[in-house]
Amino acid sequence: MNQYGERIQAAWLRLKPDEVAEMLDPEEFFTTLGEQIEEEIVTRAQQMADQEPQKQDYLKEVTRLQTWRMEAESIVMREKLNEWLPPELEQPGL
Repeated sequence: MNQYGERIQAAWLRLKPDEVAEMLDPEEFFTTLGEQIEEEIVTRAQQMADQEPQKQDYLKEVTRLQTWRMEAESIVMREKLNEWLPPELEQPGL
């Protein structure tokens, strides 16, 4: 299970423990979910990076891409968590 699956699993265990307890295979569920989240983060980060010109300097380019990746990660994780929680439990971020 990747870091995203682990983070979502921890949030669910804290906020929806009964639903996790009822799952037949929570390991598989959160592993698959983590992989889907990672794919979405990569796609979203690339879309954001494509909206601004590349930097000529290698280190500036690496920094720019890493910044977009962190931004995409924050957005996607918040969206995914809020997607499965009732409004009264929605979290502003992880």
